[in-house]
Amino acid sequence: MYIFNNTTLKFMCGSNASSCLTQTDLNIIAYNSSIPFNISEKKLRVPIKVRAESGIAVMMQLQIKFMPQAGLKLEKLNVTNQQKFFTCVQQNCSLNSILRSGNDVEVEVILKQDINTLVGRLVKQLDNITLVITATCLNPDIDDTNNNITLIFSPHFIPSVHILNMSVPESVLGEAAEFSDGQKSVTFPRDSFLLDDPKKSKSLGLIYQHRITLRNTGTTRLPNLTVNIEWPVIYLDDDILVMLLVQQPVHEKADVNNNCDILNTPSSLISNLLKIQCDIINLEVNEVSQIKVEGIILKSYFEKIGYASYTFVSSWSMELESPSGTRVKTLPEASTNGTISTVLTMRPPPAEVPVWAIILGVIGGILLLVALGGVLYKIGFFKRKRPPVRPASQQRTSGRTEDPQQVEERKETQKNKV
Repeated sequence: MYIFNNTTLKFMCGSNASSCLTQTDLNIIAYNSSIPFNISEKKLRVPIKVRAESGIAVMMQLQIKFMPQAGLKLEKLNVTNQQKFFTCVQQNCSLNSILRSGNDVEVEVILKQDINTLVGRLVKQLDNITLVITATCLNPDIDDTNNNITLIFSPHFIPSVHILNMSVPESVLGEAAEFSDGQKSVTFPRDSFLLDDPKKSKSLGLIYQHRITLRNTGTTRLPNLTVNIEWPVIYLDDDILVMLLVQQPVHEKADVNNNCDILNTPSSLISNLLKIQCDIINLEVNEVSQIKVEGIILKSYFEKIGYASYTFVSSWSMELESPSGTRVKTLPEASTNGTISTVLTMRPPPAEVPVWAIILGVIGGILLLVALGGVLYKIGFFKRKRPPVRPASQQRTSGRTEDPQQVEERKETQKNKV
């Protein structure tokens, strides 16, 4: 869309004004008169064109005017062709060179956003921002009729939230022998889906926790943010609740714990999905809020499914409120819904050996030992060879050593006897 507004310039020459009166037009062209933009730290760049339709050269000035408390500030003007530039003092910018007849200059108006002011305008639901660009020249005797263009700026707020969802842990493995039955504490009908005694949860079944972490990465505070969670629960034989919550879900923000609301009761349960709603109020810029939902699946459920692995899946969705009160369900750079899964596995208890089998085993072992001993006895396994017995005199002789002196005395005694 092109908008042409003409500026009439009059030049007085000496004392005879009529002889030197020259009429000159400056054409200002704006490519869009209505400019929507998103509130952020980014700068707004608005292209315009100024063309001299005169018989002489002119020294041009551009003046930028805003509505009071607009939220936009002029930072500078850039000339995108030739080697011209503007020198700006507050809202008045002068071209450094002459704009000759038939020539034009491409100008980029660079505006800086005042985020707090712009957000305040949205909260108060004020009108759009009007920007007026006025073209003048250095001649004080200028005709100021139709010498400006008007641009309408429409600010919009797009929130930015970084979302991280995870299961803690991602998988859980347990031994069935470590857990008790625990069905008496969760028998249906019940008035809630919470475990009666959270302190006993570790002895009843496998525990898992799903976390949703949200960080406000936008440019302003989020007044209201809602996270809706669908949490499956399971009944065994339509009367025993075997998958439920350990305790009330919470969300943590700025060192403050806030409870989430459970929206349905056992009597209003649909498709065995528990509805949980967490409202986060006034999430400041760069502030983090974390939602924690802790569940448990009892041992009796694994007994029912034959101790097969089970994948638990919860789903969540988020919507938030902009400063203007508009509900936002989609974000340009983040998903506003997702799922979290946990793999749960419980190993079966070791098989029990019946007493009669133990008794038969003991008796069979004894009989086997007796039979084996008899066979060994028959083949002479228990008999062994003994060394031959020598006469006692040999044993005495071989068993001692005589002294040489005693031998001589014995010989002498035998000679004397002869």
